[in-house]
Amino acid sequence: MIIDGNTYYKIANGLVANDGITLPSEYQRVEYIESTGAYQQNYTYIDTNYIIKQSPKVIVDVKFVGNYDCDLFGFENNSVPSFIGNFFAGSNGKIKSYYRYYNTNYTNYSGEFDYPANQNLRPFIKLECSNYIKINNELWKTADVQSFENNTQPLLIFKGRTSIIAQIRYFKLYDGDTLVRNFIPCYRKSDSEIGMYDVVNGVFYTNQGSGTFLKGKDVTIYNIKAVPYDAEIEYLESDGNQYIETNFIPNQDTSINVKFKLKSISSTSSSSGSVIYGGGQGYNNKTKEIFTNVNKLSLGCGNAFQYSDLTINTTNIFEVENNKNSYTVKNVDTQNSANTSFDYSNFTSPYSIWLFTLHRGNSFSKWGVGAIIYKCSIKDNNTLVHDFIPVRKGNVGYMYDKVSGKLFGNSGTGNFILGH
Repeated sequence: MIIDGNTYYKIANGLVANDGITLPSEYQRVEYIESTGAYQQNYTYIDTNYIIKQSPKVIVDVKFVGNYDCDLFGFENNSVPSFIGNFFAGSNGKIKSYYRYYNTNYTNYSGEFDYPANQNLRPFIKLECSNYIKINNELWKTADVQSFENNTQPLLIFKGRTSIIAQIRYFKLYDGDTLVRNFIPCYRKSDSEIGMYDVVNGVFYTNQGSGTFLKGKDVTIYNIKAVPYDAEIEYLESDGNQYIETNFIPNQDTSINVKFKLKSISSTSSSSGSVIYGGGQGYNNKTKEIFTNVNKLSLGCGNAFQYSDLTINTTNIFEVENNKNSYTVKNVDTQNSANTSFDYSNFTSPYSIWLFTLHRGNSFSKWGVGAIIYKCSIKDNNTLVHDFIPVRKGNVGYMYDKVSGKLFGNSGTGNFILGH
């Protein structure tokens, strides 16, 4: 079982943008744009230059800076049809709205949305406004849907009848169901002019007021691979019925490093002890494998096997560092170690490497009682082909391969026990 990763965009300063938006190279994206000047004094605003003809909808990520009952967006006058987003973040720790949609007023409608009176503690919130108001997806108020076909006024941002002091991270304008503006705060690099870039039409909009916009920090967008799991965990534990198919065929130039803990040490055969990994015709026949046998750790390489001299137990964590035909078995807790080497000879296994069990045939047959694996890496002639770490997706355990960016899941029955 393999699950592919995907791509997302991460913005510096702790912001994550899943919008995937990158601006043209002439513009620098910033964390937010901030208006200055409340009411009509030295104010700043953006004219969207769009006249709504259907039913408008605005989605905006905003932080109110001042305690003003002013317009965040809207038309310049109050004639019908009107669309005015007036919000008041007051000293009482609540948000009020003097919102107007078509000819419906939500006069002095305060709702129950808490918003810190201390301006230094105020967060950004998501406002969605149409024939309703939502704050952070919480519905405030609704009205009947209206057509704005008789409208003659463009929508303004940071201003309607009055202007407001606020910070905006993005601003989306819909006419009916159509996204007509998608504004991203930025500045033009050539002259440091602050404004908002509309990614729908590819146009940079600047201040139409008398004041000066402020801006947040520059942000850099990195196109990076998203991990397809919920969390890394300490280990995966198998009872012998769960195993990982690596899809890798070992040969004389294969190197496998693995960190593990034994669940059982067999005194008679591999069938009753812990198995770490394996893939081959047999324990001394075109193989690469590690398991416990006669109270020792058995190492299989090519057409031979040897027992490690290091004393093993089910209490400590062990690590095997393997470079082709050379092995170092180490007790991680005590730092005791022992070296083992094989004659270098060509071989190619008929079967791929399975973690937690032996792969010695075309179908699964349980070997041993499983093991606990903390990590495992596989090299082919010094080239890293797999670098596995244990992870979980929900409550299901996987090995995540940092080389391919894919999840390798249980190919057996039952479920892995998950480490913390």
